[in-house]
This record gives sequence, structure tokens and C-alpha cells, in this order.
Amino acid sequence: MIPVAEFKQFTEQQPAFKVLKPWWDVLAEYITVAMLMIGVFGCTLQVMQDKIICLPNHISADGIADITCEEFTKRAFNASKETLSDTSPKVEVREMNGLKNNLDIQQYSFINQMCYETALHWYAKYFPYLVVIHTLIFMICGNFWFKFPGTSSKIEHFISILSKCFDSPWTTRALSEVSGENQEKVNQDFEKDFKLNRLEENAEVSPTKDPSIVPVPIKIVAETSTASLLDKKEGEQAKALFEKVKKFRLHVEEGDILYSMYMRQTILKVCKFLLITIYNAVLVGNIHFIVPCSVKMEDMTGYDNFCCNHTKAHLFSKLSITYICFLGVYGLTCCYTLYWLFHRPLKEYSFKIVREETGISDIPDVKNDFAFMLYLIDQYDSLYSKRFAVF
Repeated sequence: MIPVAEFKQFTEQQPAFKVLKPWWDVLAEYITVAMLMIGVFGCTLQVMQDKIICLPNHISADGIADITCEEFTKRAFNASKETLSDTSPKVEVREMNGLKNNLDIQQYSFINQMCYETALHWYAKYFPYLVVIHTLIFMICGNFWFKFPGTSSKIEHFISILSKCFDSPWTTRALSEVSGENQEKVNQDFEKDFKLNRLEENAEVSPTKDPSIVPVPIKIVAETSTASLLDKKEGEQAKALFEKVKKFRLHVEEGDILYSMYMRQTILKVCKFLLITIYNAVLVGNIHFIVPCSVKMEDMTGYDNFCCNHTKAHLFSKLSITYICFLGVYGLTCCYTLYWLFHRPLKEYSFKIVREETGISDIPDVKNDFAFMLYLIDQYDSLYSKRFAVF
């Protein structure tokens, strides 16, 4: 059989990208794998087994020109029942002899091939190949924005920065100190303490000033410096990460290519789902077990009309129904994705809750592609965006 792993290159992606795949994309990916297995299984049977088996029809073509093989079979069966019912109890037992067609194996192979190409409906012939092609298109559409250079570069940078922020060992208080969140507060406290010390100095000082009171502000500065939560090296690393996040945010917020690409590929999947569902539901009835065949080859085989058996018709009809069911579930996930895209303002993301929880008031709201990626991150784990907000 054809291994499904051969098609892995169409969906192969970095494991880190899973944080940008919400639950409906994960479900759709598993459904496409199931549909691909149906197509590969059908293609394998199509290649390894006989496609069609035909036998010549001994009745004159003029007599059954408008009668299919299935009707002829029923009529012959009814005639045999009438013959048995009309006979007397004294039935003469005789040996049944099969019909002699006087054809060799090459002629049978030629008839089978000709009837397969001319009499069998195209949907019955190419059904498994259509399933494989459509499923591969679904896979490409679902992962195209991970491969397209204009979007994949932004996604890779975002994932890299996100992992560094999430794995950073620094606390929120230390990061807020590095970012300058508490700088104004520290200056105000220092100024307040300095003024208080000056008042005490003016109240208690004698005409001869005591120089021991002067170093008090210097002592406060020293204590503030030594009480820093990060050493110099860690502080530089945190500042570098802050600067990288800021530059990336300004770059990504300039456009909405990620949002547009995701929306377009979702719309394409919905349109393709509707098209495939409609034509499969209409054409699935063309898979027949008995296929009449009429080919002008009397000069080569001695017969013009044949009754053929499509050996995989029963299995293909069941596989097509199963495929349509999987396709319906896949279409529902695509429709839900469209609802999610248009129902919520995905181009604006607010950190209001994070500001209330951390007490850091200068966390800015983001927009465009940066906001869209944070919404996708929330579908995976909201802890990522909360940690990322501190930077």
C-alpha cells in the first residue's frame, strides 16, 4: 500500500507552531488525515486489483438495445421462476452446462479495458484519486500561511520571542523595575524622604551645623541601588529582550497580512468544501455494481454487447459516504472559523486584565497582526499572553 507518511511533506511544520493552532485547526488536521487514508486505501485497491470484469451478452443487440444488464438479469430470473412453476411434478433432471464464449485471456483483457474506459462512469473510476487530490489541497490551504515567506518569517520571530519571554526566570517585579515602571515612584519617594530629612535637620540643628546629617540622601541612594532585584548582567539581558519585543511590535502592527492570509485560506476551504460536497452527493449514485457495455468489436471478439461487474463498486460507495461524512465535519470546523474571524474584533487586543492583575499600568494595547496572534495564543493557553504582556 502507499504509505500516508509520503504525504507528510505537505503538512510538515515546526513543532513550535502548534501554539498558533486553535482547537478547530487541530480537529481539521486530524479529519484531513482520515480523509487522506480513505483516498490512499482506494487508490491502492484500484492499482492492485482488477478494476472491472466483463462477459459477452449472447442476446442480439437489436433485442436489448434499451435494456441494461441489471434488467436483463431480473427478466431472466423471473423467466426461470415461471418455468419451474409451470412444470409438472415429474421433472426431468439434467445437467446444467455453462455458456461457451470461445474467448481467450487476451480477448477478455481487451474487453475489460475497453469497457472500463468507455462504459464506466468517470466518478467511479477516479473517486479515490479525487479524494487524495482534494485532501492534499485542504492540507496545503490549512498550512499555507506557515510556509508563505511574508507570513512565516513573522510567525517564526513571534514564536522565538514568545518562548524567550515565557522561559525567562525574572519575576514581574524585577521586570517592572528594569522597564522603568517604578522609576517615577522611586524618585518621588526619594524626594519625599529628602525633604523630610531636611525638615528634621532645620528643626534640630544648632547654630553650628552638624555635618553628620548631610550624607543621609547619599545613604538612601546607595540602599536603593543595592536593593536592585537584578544584577547588571541580567538587567542588560532583560533590557535587550524589552527592546526586541518593542521593535517587533512596531514592525508587526504596521499591517494585517497574517489576519488576511488566515481569513482568505479559510474562505477558500469553505468554498471548496461546498463544491466537493455538492458534486459528491450528486455523483455518488453513479457507482454501480452491474455496468452494461456496448463496444463495436465484433470483428475481434465476436460480440458487441457485454455485461460488466465493477468489482469495487460496493466498497467505493461505502467509502464515498464515509468521505462525505468526514467532509461535513471538516466543513463545520471551517464555518466555525469564519464565525470566529468575523464575530470578534481580532485586530485589537487589550491587556486590561493583565494590568489589573500585575499592577503595571503602562502595558499598551496592541493591534493588527500582533493582536491576531495573541488571540490565537489565547486559544492555546492564555498564560502565554499574560506572561508576554509584562515585556
